[in-house]
Amino acid sequence: MAGIFGVALRGLGMLGKKKVSKTIKSVPPSTKNKKFGELKNQSEKMTQKYTKNLTEEGKIGVRKSTSKYLSNVSKILKGRK
Repeated sequence: MAGIFGVALRGLGMLGKKKVSKTIKSVPPSTKNKKFGELKNQSEKMTQKYTKNLTEEGKIGVRKSTSKYLSNVSKILKGRK
């Protein structure tokens, strides 16, 4: 019986081994994501600054226009039309 387990461990190689993919190190991080994050933070600061004295309806309108602005910026940075 000991021979069967030895064959399973040595010969088949399926017990106790997991396939792990290697980490990709050659691809640099995206600069477009960093740019988008900076523009998003800038727009958040501007909306907070200008919505202090607005009513709820006005705040909703500003947030909608900010959403359109961010989607357009995203399209430009990703190169989509």
